[in-house]
Amino acid sequence: MHKDSTSAMGFRFEKIVANIFDSYNFTTTLTSWNHDSGYDILANINNMNYIVEVKFSRTNRMPSSTLVDTACRLKVISHSKGDILNPCTPILVVGAKIIPDLRKRIEDIGVIVLDIQNLLFLVRDNETLKSELLSILDFSVNDLLPDEPKTQIFKQQQEFVTPPKTKGELLKERVSSWENSIGNTAYEDLCFETLNYLFDDELSLWHRQQTSNAELYRFDLICKIKDGDVSGLWTTILQCFNSKYIIFEFKNYSEKITQKEIYTTDKYLYLKALRGVAILVSCKGASTNANKAIRGTLRENGKLILSVSNTDLLKMIDIKINKGIPADYLYQKFDELRLNQKDSFVT
Repeated sequence: MHKDSTSAMGFRFEKIVANIFDSYNFTTTLTSWNHDSGYDILANINNMNYIVEVKFSRTNRMPSSTLVDTACRLKVISHSKGDILNPCTPILVVGAKIIPDLRKRIEDIGVIVLDIQNLLFLVRDNETLKSELLSILDFSVNDLLPDEPKTQIFKQQQEFVTPPKTKGELLKERVSSWENSIGNTAYEDLCFETLNYLFDDELSLWHRQQTSNAELYRFDLICKIKDGDVSGLWTTILQCFNSKYIIFEFKNYSEKITQKEIYTTDKYLYLKALRGVAILVSCKGASTNANKAIRGTLRENGKLILSVSNTDLLKMIDIKINKGIPADYLYQKFDELRLNQKDSFVT
C-alpha cells in the first residue's frame, strides 16, 4: 500500500479520531485491522461502550446513500455487541460536512453522528489535535464553523489542563534561540513543525525527504494547496503559476544563502507537473546575489522562489498567535518581489 493512498490516509484519520476521544477521557481501541469487527474504534467511558465507524473524505461532501447504509449496518452491529444491562451505542464520524436533513436521517436510525464541524469544535482548545486534524484534510475549512455536537457524551468529560505555553509560543522560543550547531536534521524538524503550525489549514500532503525526477535532486518537503477557500497567496499561486504543489527547502547555514542554492532549488521546479513554486527557509535569509537570482528565475523561467529567514518565521508565528493569516506575510514578500522586477513576468 502506498503510504499516502486514500486507505492509508483513512487509517491516519481513524487514529486522529481515537486521539480526540482519548482527550475526553475515553479509553479507545483501534479495531480497523480486524475486518470482521465491522467498525473502526471501540470506545469506553464510565462503563459505557461505543462502537465508532470513521469515514475519511478527500472532499467536504460524502454520498448520502453511503452514510445511511453505514449507519444502518452500524446500528445492527451495536445490537449484537450490547444488551439491556450493557448497551453499546453506535457513532458515525465523518470527515466531511453533513447537511441537516442527512444528519436527521442518521440520528433517526439511532446513530450518533459527528461531522467535520463537530470535530473542529472538539479540538478547538487542543492545538496539537487541531493541527493533526487540519493537516490531513485535502480541503480548506476556512468557511466551516466549529459546531458543538448534540450528544452529551463529551460534556464535562475532558480533563483539559491548559499548557503553560501555547504551541505557537513554544515554537517561537525554539526558533528565536536556534543555533546552527544543533544540527541540520533538527533544523529540518523545526522548520517542518513551524510550517505545519502556520499553514496546516491551507496546505496538505506534507511529504518529507522527496527525490525529484530521475532521483537527481532531493528536496526537503512538498505540500499541496487544499481545495476550497484558501488565502490570497495560495489562490494567486494556483492562478498565476498553475502550481498545486509547493516545494520547501531548509538550509541550516550560519551565513546567508547564495545564488547557488537558488539555482539548485530551481531544478526542483517543474511547471508541467504543477510544481512551479518553492519556499527556501534558511537561518539568515538570502544574500544580495541570491535575491538577484530569485528575480532572474521568476523573470526568465516563470518560477517563483521565496526566501524565508528565521526572523520571517518568528513574524509569521506572531501573526498566527494573534489570529491573523501567516500566508499574508508571504504575499507581501511576493508583492515586493514583483515590484522589484524590472521586466514583465507571469500574470
